[in-house]
Amino acid sequence: MADSVTQFSGGWYAAPSSTASGTVAYTDGVLIPSKTINKSVSQTTTTISSIDTNASGTKFSLEYALRCAYNVSFAGQLRARVKWATTAGAGGAATGRIFVDVKRKDTSGNVSAIPNLSKGYGSTRAISGITNYVENQIIVNVPAQTFTPGESIVVVVGLEVIATNAAATLAVQIATNPATSGDELIIELDSGTP
Repeated sequence: MADSVTQFSGGWYAAPSSTASGTVAYTDGVLIPSKTINKSVSQTTTTISSIDTNASGTKFSLEYALRCAYNVSFAGQLRARVKWATTAGAGGAATGRIFVDVKRKDTSGNVSAIPNLSKGYGSTRAISGITNYVENQIIVNVPAQTFTPGESIVVVVGLEVIATNAAATLAVQIATNPATSGDELIIELDSGTP
């Protein structure tokens, strides 16, 4: 019988689709099963350059979708591991943090927020220089949702600037290589044990 355990439970890699660009934030990534054999992707990292840190707030959002194959209800937890780096700093005492959000996409491709869902956040980090970070166990609790065939659950990974700096020089790189241990963007959807 089709259920959320069969559809959602387990480990996933968030990977750019073949049409994604390495120089701009994209909205067409996909979730692929961690047990998959074909782990090759066209883009092993995504770098967003010239990020404006004059104001705080969300600076980019990368979306990874998993299409539902059948009617399913889901109320579970998402856990993410994100490896990221600042390849050009913002300067000053600027800080930022990675966030993970969960949204839904209807059969027409419209992406919408899930009511009563709170984003998960990584640690607040210095983004003023060239640094490497790994955020483990970013957690998002997903309220009960019912999906119909063709709808998608969408995992959003992005950067939020906390402390600002009057510059537009920040460049952030997100690792998205499922074929190399340690460089994966790992997503776990937990709705039970398959």
